[in-house]
Order: sequence, then C-alpha cells, then structure tokens
Amino acid sequence: MRSPHLECPGRPVDVPSRGRSRLPAPVAAGSPLLEQPAPRTSPEAFPPRPAPRRPARGAQRRPKRQGRLRGRAERAVHGPERVRYAPRRPLAKRFPERPVSASAGAVLMGISTARFSRLARGGCFSPSDFHLTEHGVVAWRYPPEELSVFARRRPGLLTGQLPDGLRHSLRQGQDWRPRRWRARRTGVLTGQAAGPWEAAAVPAAVLDHGTLESEVPDPVERAVLGRLRPPLMAARLAAGPWRSVRRLLTARDPDEVVWYRAQLSLALEAARGRPLPPAAPVTAGPRPSP
Repeated sequence: MRSPHLECPGRPVDVPSRGRSRLPAPVAAGSPLLEQPAPRTSPEAFPPRPAPRRPARGAQRRPKRQGRLRGRAERAVHGPERVRYAPRRPLAKRFPERPVSASAGAVLMGISTARFSRLARGGCFSPSDFHLTEHGVVAWRYPPEELSVFARRRPGLLTGQLPDGLRHSLRQGQDWRPRRWRARRTGVLTGQAAGPWEAAAVPAAVLDHGTLESEVPDPVERAVLGRLRPPLMAARLAAGPWRSVRRLLTARDPDEVVWYRAQLSLALEAARGRPLPPAAPVTAGPRPSP
C-alpha cells in the first residue's frame, strides 16, 4: 500500500525521525524557495579580529648578568667560600723556566722527537745543559724560548724534506750539540770573568794539554790559567760517568780548536799587561769539577 505522501509531489514529505537524527524535508522543483538568493554576510556584521600585540623586543628575555666574574679580584666578591683562581698568564710567558728535554722540546715545537734530534745534531739550535741518565747516556736540555723563536722564524725546517747540506752532514755522522754547548758555556763564563786573566782561562779550559802547551809556552802562565780555570760543569761526577763526558768538555774538531786558540791569544795579549793574580791559599776540600 502506497503512502498518500508519495502521491503529492508538491508537498514536503514529513518523515518521522528515529532517535535523535532529523533530516530536512526535500524541496520540489520550481518552488519559490529555490529562487531566493542566499543571504550575504556583510563585513560590518563580522569585524576583523585585532591581531595579537607582540611584546617589545627583549621584554621577555632574562636580564643579563652584570658581567661574568673573572680573575682573582672579581671572584673574591662572592666571599671566601668560593675558590679563587688566579688569572691565566699570557701564552708567551707560560714557557718552562728551566731547560727542557728533547721530547718536551719536540712537543713545544709541534714536531716528532726524531726530527727534533736531527735538527739539534745538525746545529740548528744549541743546548744549554746536559745530564747523565741512569744508563750513562748524555741527555741534552734546551732553552724553551729559543726553540719557540726558531720554530717561528724557520717553519720550513719543521715539515717536509731537510736541506741537502743538513742531510749530508747528518749522513756523515756529524753532531754539533757538544760544540754548540761549549760555545754557549764559554760565552757565559767569559761574561762572568772578574779580570783579564780569568777571561783568558776560559778558552784554555776547553783545549787539551798539548795544544795549551804550544799556545802558552810559559809554565808560569799555564799554572795561572790552570789555577783560574772555571768549572765547565756545575755538578761533580764519579770516575765512571766522568769518562763519558770528558769528550764533551774538550774541543777536538780542527776548526773549533783554531777558533779557541785565537780567542786565547787575544785574551793573553790583554792580560799580559796586568800583573799576575796572587795565588789563593791552599785549603783542604774537594777539587772542583772541570
């Protein structure tokens, strides 16, 4: 049986709702409801919402500290319960005050220990001191300031291939470390000499007995130079280690011997115009090291 609502196309169909849902009634074609235009919303009816106002730049940031505390004087503001640190010294003043070994010098220059030893044996820089290890090996020490200056002035010798002349001298087994140390040590002792005879005794200290006799034939003058001979080493050595370092205290290269003989000749010319220093009274005590 058909429903009477389906036979009337012009009337809206009233469909009973089930539950909470309710559908709108359909509209027939040609109805005046379809000819009415849809209502337009004017901009005055819904004014634009104002944009949110941003806070001023930096208003939400945390207040900056009144400078970070650095140095001993500024850290002391917090009281004695805080640890007070001394300000760091500049890099140029943080070198070791004492001479450094070959391994420490290599680290300071940024090169390997093997390359550092080759540069030292080639005479690129001179050691300032040495000591004997427990195995009787001579360990040289170098001033750190001079190593830093050499690395800054000659960066080409720190990397790459060494010059031909330096490689040739190293292949022949030449070692300039004892010679450079003797030159440094005699220069320091000459500057500390109290008189002309004391200054003449410095180059005589590195010459062997035969060379000294030929250069100073007068036995009285040789006795004075021997008595005024300065110690080349500050520490005393036993008989065994003394044999190891004896070759370091005497000039044996012909060119070096000629140079020290010329220095001794000039010093004697200046000292012979002065009277001989009186002999010191003999006192019992240990004999100073050469």
